[in-house]
Amino acid sequence: MKGLSVYKLFELSKQARKEKDYMLEKMYLEEALFLAPTNLKLINALIRNLKKLGDISEQKRWLETLYQLSPNGKILFELMQLEQKSGNHERVKEILLENARIDPNSKKVKNRLKKVIDSEKEIAPIKNYLFTLTEEVAELIRNARETIYSVEDYASKYETILQLLGNQSEEILLAVMAEFYLETSFQFLAVDMIKKYKRKLSEEDIQKGKLANQLLQLVVNRKTKKLNWNTFWIDNSTIYEEKDSPKVFIKSNFLTSE
Repeated sequence: MKGLSVYKLFELSKQARKEKDYMLEKMYLEEALFLAPTNLKLINALIRNLKKLGDISEQKRWLETLYQLSPNGKILFELMQLEQKSGNHERVKEILLENARIDPNSKKVKNRLKKVIDSEKEIAPIKNYLFTLTEEVAELIRNARETIYSVEDYASKYETILQLLGNQSEEILLAVMAEFYLETSFQFLAVDMIKKYKRKLSEEDIQKGKLANQLLQLVVNRKTKKLNWNTFWIDNSTIYEEKDSPKVFIKSNFLTSE
């Protein structure tokens, strides 16, 4: 593809899309964006492509890029939907506040922001939990933890866990991977991963520091067993159920790996 123009690459991507070869379409679009990184048509096309591929993480990244180039509420709404699906409620609030800033007269934005603020009031008593999860995310974690103790080989387990949790927060993935590495006799990988995470935290990251310390205690303890990890998830997680109303209904127990 060396020497092809942006126009030609874009046309090739359209043809690939017609043929439903979305990976090929993505390759052409990425080549075109390398040559024209601020081309809005290319970025929008890539975002549509990533939706087809189900790559939420990359969708977020390119929506953020698109917003920096062309700020508008429609982009923020798409971002908000993705963050809601991932359970990143702090980010949802940030997006809505930004939306309210650029569109202060929007009743829809005001209503959505009010729902988020009301929800925060409902979950205020559980702010000390390390993980506040939707039922959907809790189920993904439970499935990932069941995979850890399955009879699959190391590579299959690793791939399955990343497929399940690749779009979740760094903290969720950190905790599950620490359990995985320890169970598969790679304690040094678990320790190294947690220490690297801890080094990049600031003094203000109190909850994240608490998480790192608890994980370190678990992985350096050679007597750590599955039961200990169940206790970790029960003690540090709470699940809530999203409804159409602004209320959040808290569930008292976390789905453990039996």
